[in-house]
Amino acid sequence: MGTGASVGENLPKDKKTGTNLREPEEEDVNVPDIPRDDIYPSPHPSLIKKNDIYQSWKYRDVVNHVIKAPPRLQRSFDDLIAYLAHPFRHEMQKLRAIFVWVCTQHIDGMSFKGFTDKMTTQDHAVTPLGYFKLIKYKRASYATFLALLCRKAGIKCVVIKGISKSMGYNVGDKDLSKLRTKWNAVYIKDSWRLIHPLWACKSVIGKADYNSWTAFSENEEENVEGWTVQKINDFFFLTDPLDFIHFCFPDDPGWQLLANQFTSKRYIQLPFVQEAYFRMGFRLLTQHSCILKSMNGQIEVVIRIPEKEKVQMNFELLYSKKNVTNIEGDRYKLDRFVIMSNDGKRYSFLVRFPHEGIYKFSVFGGGLRHSVIPWLADFQLKCDKTRLNAQPIPVAPWIGFGVTYAFDDCGLANPTERNGVLYMKVFHDTVLSFDVTRPIQIEMKLKHNILKQRELEHRITWKKSPSRFDVFVKIPQAGDYVIRIFIRDKGSRGKYRNCINYLVTTDEPIYKTRKGYEDAAERNLRNTVKDVTSQRDINRLKDTIIKFKKAGLDDKGEYTKASVRLELLEVKQGLLDGINARNKALLIKSIQNAKDGGYSKKLAKLIQQAEETLEEIQKLGLHPIPNINKKIISELVSYKVPHQIVYDMSYATFILLGEKEENIKEWDYMKGLMKKTGRDNIMNRFKNFRLDDVPTREIGIAQKLVVDYDESQIRQISIGATSLFNWVISYI
Repeated sequence: MGTGASVGENLPKDKKTGTNLREPEEEDVNVPDIPRDDIYPSPHPSLIKKNDIYQSWKYRDVVNHVIKAPPRLQRSFDDLIAYLAHPFRHEMQKLRAIFVWVCTQHIDGMSFKGFTDKMTTQDHAVTPLGYFKLIKYKRASYATFLALLCRKAGIKCVVIKGISKSMGYNVGDKDLSKLRTKWNAVYIKDSWRLIHPLWACKSVIGKADYNSWTAFSENEEENVEGWTVQKINDFFFLTDPLDFIHFCFPDDPGWQLLANQFTSKRYIQLPFVQEAYFRMGFRLLTQHSCILKSMNGQIEVVIRIPEKEKVQMNFELLYSKKNVTNIEGDRYKLDRFVIMSNDGKRYSFLVRFPHEGIYKFSVFGGGLRHSVIPWLADFQLKCDKTRLNAQPIPVAPWIGFGVTYAFDDCGLANPTERNGVLYMKVFHDTVLSFDVTRPIQIEMKLKHNILKQRELEHRITWKKSPSRFDVFVKIPQAGDYVIRIFIRDKGSRGKYRNCINYLVTTDEPIYKTRKGYEDAAERNLRNTVKDVTSQRDINRLKDTIIKFKKAGLDDKGEYTKASVRLELLEVKQGLLDGINARNKALLIKSIQNAKDGGYSKKLAKLIQQAEETLEEIQKLGLHPIPNINKKIISELVSYKVPHQIVYDMSYATFILLGEKEENIKEWDYMKGLMKKTGRDNIMNRFKNFRLDDVPTREIGIAQKLVVDYDESQIRQISIGATSLFNWVISYI
């Protein structure tokens, strides 16, 4: 195995440590990516999610067994595999044992007593301990080591090579050729699953490119580089392919394990999201790209938050030292150019740029239990033109604007405005109302960049009863105002706490600079959006949404609701189309879309039906149902005297479906069959068709009718006849 060179020979100085989170491109060991002496299944997508086949708590006994492994096992592969794999019956148990053992070996602190630099690579690679020394000095990889252990335990394991967005990646980078890495695919539970053993064993803390960016403040913090810590990161164990593609892109596209494969260009453009984003169930609702361009000097990033857990979020806006001009004289912190608001279901981050240039925007989010909020994503923001006289907001509250976690159990409830940004005209009134759920004391603050507090006092008034709290606001001039509401329990001497904030602005929404009123046509359009949202007409809903967006109307909830409704209807229709057509590719795609879109519960029965149909297709080798709809049937039955091709294709179809020859010789009889509704409609007959039920004689008749035709010839005559032709030849 490997070469005869000594391990210490010609070792570069920068390879003296094992803290780099990239695997070596070249290795001295000879572990093939795929063994030549074994038959491996080809890579193919799986509809089964990680959570469906693996829950960590079920393998606690495996972990307890692994942590008791004696150090002597590092001296023998046979002894190690006997200890890790032989006690367990199931492959998942064996794989988990191997994975946990690899992740708990602290290679950087190991003593390699007995292994001298004069020993060859082959001498080292015959034992686990020697192999660890090769890994430490970048002469071997975690990926080949895991493959070696899995294969010795009888588990099929592939080494995959490709590029990655790892330590050293700067969001927006387009050349990732130097960010090479390796990972594995293991064949477990009848499907290929992805593991990145190096990243599962180690995590990077900090950011390698930090010195290229800064956030202006009067006291700049010291910049730090990343460092590596050892821990088990279960996210990179059996990672779902659609999540994994955001991190690594394989040289062989088949190992994406996706039904809809990504190109390298699309991979590079993907948002730079982190493990916590997937693990906690966040979802990006705006443009799915890591590079965003400004519109009217602004960019908005919207993220849907998990339903099951209360979350806190934060952000960091940095500017590129090379690509932002005229920043030196700006005395404002950049956090006051970001409006973070929440309506209870999604967080919006509206960035208003103070200067042209390139910025980096980081989003953080996690449960309230987190003392340090996890990093979710980075974006590169490009601003080519700022808004006229761009100013910071008066104050950037830590909790943001709108209904956040701080509003829970504060003594107020059911706000009339859940979103934190209110668009108003000068001297117009707005009212905010809340229910009061318990005796509380309230303080109010209205803040502006220029106007003094005494000038604003009479602009905000409020009225409180035991059950209701109303706030009345009238702004005296154009600009931004921040309303802050503080509460404490009645009779308490403790500090007031900030429970909710609103940004009141005379600025226009990001997507359109428009007049300050809506005409009759625009009001009708807004009402139409509301109406079609409650219906099931996908095309009408889609058209109405496009018109709403083009009109630049303010989203008061109608647009968001309509967009969410459209996505649900499209996902549902995709499942129904796949089931009705018995189309394998469409079923795989639609089931994946339903699960990835967060509809596993809402569409549970339909997803189950789709999965059962797919399983039936795979087991029985069933064929797709022809692409026939009402329009096509109307075309076929419209012929009083059909073309010979139309007649032959219809005859061949109905002879296979079990009709008697003497009946279908008459064209009117076949038209009647096509027009039938209910259980006997033609689509149900296609769906229930089994070739095994058709006598050999009838199959022969159908063959004779279609053998002299080709699809291009038929398509010139009739689309409907083409659909029937394709269905017939798929069987015979």
